[in-house]
Amino acid sequence: MPAAKLPTKLHARLDELAARVRKLRVIHAVGRTAFLLPVAALGCILADAYLGLPTVVRGGLLIGWVLLAVREGWRLFQAITLPVDWEAIASAVEQEFPRLAERLTTAVELAESADESNGSPALINEVILDADSRARKLDLSTAFPTGQVTASCISALIFFLLLLIPAFFAPHG
Repeated sequence: MPAAKLPTKLHARLDELAARVRKLRVIHAVGRTAFLLPVAALGCILADAYLGLPTVVRGGLLIGWVLLAVREGWRLFQAITLPVDWEAIASAVEQEFPRLAERLTTAVELAESADESNGSPALINEVILDADSRARKLDLSTAFPTGQVTASCISALIFFLLLLIPAFFAPHG
């Protein structure tokens, strides 16, 4: 038996939530990178300035920083490219709205892989339609607020820009 289909509006709403989750992942990765790389570089520079590290240790610090940059670049790439799991989205929505009582997660699971062991096609369609009618009344985007992630990313970018100020005022000679 082919998998049952989610109603068009519910499918569209879950697509919007998936796009929102991807956007939040990217913003989080950018903020993390904008904070972590300059702090690590500043730590390496200060350690060298105060301890007078030998060239080999400086090279090791540089290699460590480059590896950190590669790791953060990989995490950013993953945030952009990895697919968003609809079951995880449905579960997060149900945590925000407990009255859904796992109907949305069940509907998503049944839509992805419905077979005879899950019940009759009529029952599966009834479960999916019930989840759709209950979710239709709710603002599902409240399960994924953007405020904290955006604020932390903006804070990290401001911190990064503040770290660049001495580069403009340092004597060049």
